[in-house]
Formats: sequence, C-alpha cells, structure tokens
Amino acid sequence: MDSLVPRPHSEGASLRRSWMWLFACLILHLVAISRQVDVDGISLFESTVLSFFSPVQNTISWAVDGGAGAWSAFADLGEVGDENERLKSRLRIAEMQLLSQRAAVEENARLRVFLDLKPRLPMPTLLADVVARNASPWFKTISIDKGSANGVFHGATVLSPSGVLGRVITVSQNSASVQLLVDRDSGAAVLTEKGRVDGIVSGFQDDADGSPLLLMKYVPSLAAVTPGEVVVTSGLDQLFEKGLVVGTVLRVAEPVGLFKDVWVRPSASPAFAEQVFVSLAARNNEEALPR
Repeated sequence: MDSLVPRPHSEGASLRRSWMWLFACLILHLVAISRQVDVDGISLFESTVLSFFSPVQNTISWAVDGGAGAWSAFADLGEVGDENERLKSRLRIAEMQLLSQRAAVEENARLRVFLDLKPRLPMPTLLADVVARNASPWFKTISIDKGSANGVFHGATVLSPSGVLGRVITVSQNSASVQLLVDRDSGAAVLTEKGRVDGIVSGFQDDADGSPLLLMKYVPSLAAVTPGEVVVTSGLDQLFEKGLVVGTVLRVAEPVGLFKDVWVRPSASPAFAEQVFVSLAARNNEEALPR
C-alpha cells in the first residue's frame, strides 16, 4: 500500500530536470541562431553584444579622449605662456635697440647739418655742447663745454644751424656762459633783409602764450616792414658779425610818434639747442681747432 502512494518529492525533482533540459535546449537554440550571419557579415550574437556595450564603450572613449584633450590643452597653454614671455622679452630688446638706433640716426643727422653749415659761416667757429640752461623768466643763459683753452673768448658769437643764439659773457678754461638773444638785457643791431630797415632787438616775452620773442625798436614809423620778412644782424653794434639770421617779423605795431615796434620770432630756439657754433678770435684762426 505504501508503494502506491504518490511521492511529491520525486515528482518535483523530475519537473525541475525537465525545466533544466528545456532551458538548455533554449540556450543551445539561441547559440545556434546567434551563429547565423546577417547581410553585413556580423552574427546576430555579435550584433546583440555590440548593441548592448556600444553606448558604454562610447561613453568611456569620450571621457578618455576628453581627459587627454584637456591635458594636451593645458600643456599647450603652458607652452604658449612661455613663448609669450620669450616674445615679450625679445620685443623689449628690439624696442631698446630701435631707440638707440634712432638716437644715433638723429645724432648723425644733426652732426651732418653742422658739418654742412660750418663752411658757409662768415667766420671760423668751434662746435660745443650745451651742458646747462638757466630758464628763469628774465635772465636766460646757457653753459657750454668749451672755454679759453679751446679758443673761446668773451663776446664770441654763439649760433645754432637756424640762427643767432647769443654771445659769450663769461669764460673759464674749459667752459663758458652764453647770454641768449631772447634775454631782456641783451641787444643786437639788426635790419630787415628785404627793406633794409635798421633797428635794435632785445628779449621780450609774449603776453599771449609766454613764448620768448624779440622786440625790434627804433624802427621809423614810415619804414616798410611786413610780417614774414627775415631779420638779420647789421654788424653796426660791433658785437655780432653782419648777415647772421636773427628771425622773422611776426607783427608790426601801429606807429607812436617817430617810431614803431616790430615783434620778431627768433629763428633759433634755445630750448632745443644741444650743440652750438662758437666764433673764434681772428688771432686764433690758425691754432684754435675743435676738440
């Protein structure tokens, strides 16, 4: 009687074995199907795996490529910064070289002007450097680096390439002081180059802008003087050689009595004078040479 009673445990084990065989067959069937090749030459199994892992692979590849690109960009940025500093350094050196070359070119051009002008001057001259300026409102002087040891004498005429600057008032062995023509206490006998009108010029400060001018006095009221006319030294004062350019007529005042005043713009600018010509004494023409 006991053998006729169903045994649940044995039936359950048999059922599990059946499901396992069924699952194994299903797996084998899927593997067999996956080995089939589609039209692109890729198996279904490979296609399924690729479809599943492709987004993950793309994400990892993008992250790796992005990290490598960021590191490369950072390294390139550092190299660019170093190159920028090197270029800045080269630019500063080039600018300094350019400035020195420009100064040398300007110096050569200035010396060329002096050398070209010297043979045309009516007296022997010495080239001197301006070493100091007195810029007080009334007493205007400059100091030069040549003195009696170089042939400079008291009363010597001092010129720039554009005209008369003044005359030497004190001399030492190796330097001299020059009273400028625009000083209020200076004076020079002059005449207009075109009309040959005589007068005396002295320093004068323009009321409009404070610029230094020359006031030409004792000009006859009926004399013909026109703005723009060149004014030169007449030599009548025995202080300056005749025919040296002083300036140009700026304006002419209305006559007052027998005379009228004439304002003259000086041709030589003391503020920009770096080198000057100094006349030499006639007795030193043979022995006083520039040093």
